[in-house]
Parts: sequence; C-alpha cells; structure tokens
Amino acid sequence: MMHKIAGLLTLCLCQLSFAAVGFRTPSPLGSMSDRVAYVESVSDCTNLVYVDISAGSVQKNLSVSDASRVSGSAMGSAFSLTAEAEGRFSPQITLHHRDNTSDIHTESFSIEANAPTLALDSVSLQNIDGVQSLIVQADVADDVDIQYIGFSVVGIRASDLRAAGGVITRVKDNAFVQTEGVVRVYPERNDQEIYSVAVGTNQL
Repeated sequence: MMHKIAGLLTLCLCQLSFAAVGFRTPSPLGSMSDRVAYVESVSDCTNLVYVDISAGSVQKNLSVSDASRVSGSAMGSAFSLTAEAEGRFSPQITLHHRDNTSDIHTESFSIEANAPTLALDSVSLQNIDGVQSLIVQADVADDVDIQYIGFSVVGIRASDLRAAGGVITRVKDNAFVQTEGVVRVYPERNDQEIYSVAVGTNQL
C-alpha cells in the first residue's frame, strides 16, 4: 500500500484552523515511476511575496499570483510542483515575506507498508456564525502520513428511522443534516491526528 492513504468515514446520525505549511501528494507515491507530484499549502499568505520550491532536479521560483486558492480559506494558497530524479522524495519550500524575512520548510516522503487507522472521536452540536452545526471529529493514526480524510455525514431523527424500519435510504431525504457527497479534509501539519468537519443543520 502506497504512502498517503485516503481515509473515508461514513456516519449516520469544526473545521480546525492552524497557521501552517505542509506538502501533500495528490496521487500515491509510486504512481509515477521517476516523478512525484506535490501540492504545497500555506494557510496564511497575507504577508507572502514569493516562494522558492525545490525537489530533486526541479526548482521553481513562484509568486503568490502563481498559487491557487485553498478551498474554505480566505488567506490560504497552494503551490504545485512535480519533482524528478534523486531527491524527489524530499521537497523544500522557502517562504519570502514582505518584511524581508524568510522561512524554510522541508519534508521527507516514503512508501509505507501499513494502512492508517481511523476511529470516530466525537459528535456534537455547536453554533457557528449563527448557524447550528453538527461537528464530527475523527481520530486518525498513521506511521507515515495522510493525504486526506473523507467525511460523509447523514443525520436522521431516531423517530424517523424507527418509522422506516431502520432503513436509512427511506428517510435520507428527511435528514436534518447531510453533506453533499464526501467532504475532504486535508491535514494542515505533519503530526495531525484529529480531523473535523462542520455541517450546517436544518431546524431540529
């Protein structure tokens, strides 16, 4: 099994925010024999001017305008890089800021042998920006790294479920909370073990 395994958590029934920098691979390591594709996410690009990214024989100098927006983030950006040759498993990014300071972030990747573990940690209701939301939190462990966790959440009243004889598909349209398909939550730091998703509810 290749490094960067995607986890999927399906439930029948907040997004955490960190200022962070991190590489991830959009495809499993080994899917391209001599190349590795990376996406470098920077959660806050407010004072960022440009970045230097290198891995193996590939080096890039990119401005903030070369980055793509990070979904769900007002200040985050993502830079893409495809690394080749020796050293492709050790990407490095240097962030150059408006105050002439710089930060260097390096990661090392490898192919893993063990799959990650995934367990439901908690489910709760919270008021987020005036909207009552269901917060689903998962505890994830892996010996190398995680590409993303996929949440598929459906909240059904117990009375509705009993009336349908326990068949979820019969009352799914009446769910008080439901994601549109699978919502992907990406890690924001290397040692992240808790992943959360917030889904707005209908009136309970």
